[in-house]
Amino acid sequence: MGAVILSAATSVVLAIVLPIVAIIVGFAAGFAIYHFALKRKTDRSKQLASKMVEEAIVEAKKLRKDAVVEGKEEVKRERSAFENEKREHNAELQRSEQRLQQRESSLDKKESMLEKKEATLDAKLENVETLKN
Repeated sequence: MGAVILSAATSVVLAIVLPIVAIIVGFAAGFAIYHFALKRKTDRSKQLASKMVEEAIVEAKKLRKDAVVEGKEEVKRERSAFENEKREHNAELQRSEQRLQQRESSLDKKESMLEKKEATLDAKLENVETLKN
């Protein structure tokens, strides 16, 4: 009978302890699985964030390079436009200068003609004066 009581007591203890141990082991396993899954998710998130940062850096470098190229092209266009405007302005100045030189030459010729006419008139007037006297 002593063995039966011991066996019954052991059965009762086992019936109480085994479920408690199973619950503790289940909680521990669940916690470990949850922690592992959380770590994996965190690692994936970090990898994704790292990849996104790398892609953003590459994109930023590309955008910067494109902006530099576009800026250089804009400077080139502006310089070309300025040079064209400068050439046109210089050509207009040369045309104006040429017109002024032609006008000056024309005025010089008119002045020379007027001086000759004046000299001729003076000579004629002198002739008339001489003939009068």
